[in-house]
Amino acid sequence: MKYMNIIFLTLLISLMSCSEPEQPKANEISYSNSFSIPLGGNTYQIAGQEMVGLDQNGISSWTSDQTVLGVFFKSSGTENVDLNLIIETQEGNSEIEVSIGDQKQKVQLSNGVSGLVKVGNFKIPVGYTAIELNALTKTGANFAKIRSINIEHNGEINAHYVKDNEDNNFYWGRRGPSVHLGYTTPDNQNIKWFYNEMTIPAGEDPIGSYFMANGFAEGYFGIQVNSATERRVLFSVWSPYVTDNPNEIPEDERILVLKKGAEVYTGEFGNEGSGGQSYLVYNWSAGTTYKFLNSVEPDGKGNTIYTGYFYAPEVGEWQIISRFQRPKTNTWYKRPHSFLENFNTRTGHIGRKVFYDNQWVRNIEGEWTELTEARFTGDPIASSGFRMDYAGGSKDGKFYLQNCGFFTPHTPLSSMHLRSPNNQTPVIDFEALETLGVEITAPETIAELDKSAWEIVEFSSEETSGEGATGRAKDIIDGKLDTYWHSQWTGTAAQYPHSFTLDFHATPNIKGFVFHQRDGSRKIKDYKIYGSNDFTSWSPISSGSLLNSAGQQVVTLNEPINIRYIKFEALNAHDGQDFAALAEMGAF
Repeated sequence: MKYMNIIFLTLLISLMSCSEPEQPKANEISYSNSFSIPLGGNTYQIAGQEMVGLDQNGISSWTSDQTVLGVFFKSSGTENVDLNLIIETQEGNSEIEVSIGDQKQKVQLSNGVSGLVKVGNFKIPVGYTAIELNALTKTGANFAKIRSINIEHNGEINAHYVKDNEDNNFYWGRRGPSVHLGYTTPDNQNIKWFYNEMTIPAGEDPIGSYFMANGFAEGYFGIQVNSATERRVLFSVWSPYVTDNPNEIPEDERILVLKKGAEVYTGEFGNEGSGGQSYLVYNWSAGTTYKFLNSVEPDGKGNTIYTGYFYAPEVGEWQIISRFQRPKTNTWYKRPHSFLENFNTRTGHIGRKVFYDNQWVRNIEGEWTELTEARFTGDPIASSGFRMDYAGGSKDGKFYLQNCGFFTPHTPLSSMHLRSPNNQTPVIDFEALETLGVEITAPETIAELDKSAWEIVEFSSEETSGEGATGRAKDIIDGKLDTYWHSQWTGTAAQYPHSFTLDFHATPNIKGFVFHQRDGSRKIKDYKIYGSNDFTSWSPISSGSLLNSAGQQVVTLNEPINIRYIKFEALNAHDGQDFAALAEMGAF
């Protein structure tokens, strides 16, 4: 009987504990809608020196507690949303803080957890929202590998963000929206010259900015911020042969350099079309007004000639940048325009702005016409609504463009804008312009040594996952310009100096070396080359600086040498970052 009573009491307690269903907590909200922001296209590192690993899948490495990440989106705002993280399998325990303005939530991430992790409730303001991710503590290598942020809400909040990676949208989206001004020109005139004045306000010139002043149907002309220590005046013309790889252009469709100014680099470019590129490294200043003048003129032989001139008040006279010949083209100046873009995916969260003033065109009869009307347009990242931090039009009597920085409001695309006439016709001595620059002859063809027996026998680091099928040290000598060696950046990034050692498996007579930088970022600047015949005793044989260009670069030794091993040591990069990349190395 005693045992029966015990059993009865146990059953009674069990029934009492199950008799009432669990009620929802008073502060829990039921949501009818949700969306997920992929971090691969919407995230920036906004603090910290150690670079976070960020790829199309989101945060791939996050090791420093000094790193702060910002995830940005635009909406019509709402009082209540629940925010969740979608993470890869957690390695070790960590704690991070998620904040929107003054609203902060700490999140514990336990070892082995993956998928959806709840953060908490937030209020979303109207306009752009920055979700900040701060590192607190960790026991593993990474604080978290986060793929996306999921936001649950009620009603419509009209969210704008880079939603997918079709057509490489994450790359273009992190660069930010590019915006343009297309100037209205007089009808039925053969225009040869376009003149423009450009001013970048102080503080509106972050790294990666391209302030393009004088665009034309076949190219562009403007100034760039290439790194913390380098700025350029850039003048480029596309080839009539459509490709992103300049090495594919047939000889009869290549852009020829006819003339260039002092200290101007000329070569080829790729990635966004291909053609002839020229630039002058020049430390131009924000807050100063610079003048641009360029011409487009058919030569009567089936080619068109393009010439660009730049006026810096610090110099006090016009300088020629270059003169190009474009084959299979017969045209005068078409589609004068300006644009503003960012070419650095790490600075797409920083705003930039530019003013354009006193635009004029000159026809072949020598008559000037002032341009006072322009159409404002944007690239697909803008027109898709993925990014809406863009503006342009007229302000304070000048045309202007503005992008990035996640500001509001935006300017409607395809809108027309007017500025008041200045009635200040440019005063140009065209005869004096023709005396500027030096004529260019065809470059010498270099016969490189056969690489089939060469071997990379040692290297400081290489990237074996983050660059896809390339990134390995052996890619330096594979004869392909679309593959490259890249220093390690996933996990713990390797630091300068970066190096590799080449074994010729013979002792050829070397007169010099041929380099091709990677057609993208991470171009090597300063280098040293050492030689050895026993892999033990090394002697310096060359040192110098490579150009920030993907074109062929030739280094000629002071005296030929017979050598078996070469060690190439990269000392720093043109973009000031810790990474190095090189597409190809040859010898002759």
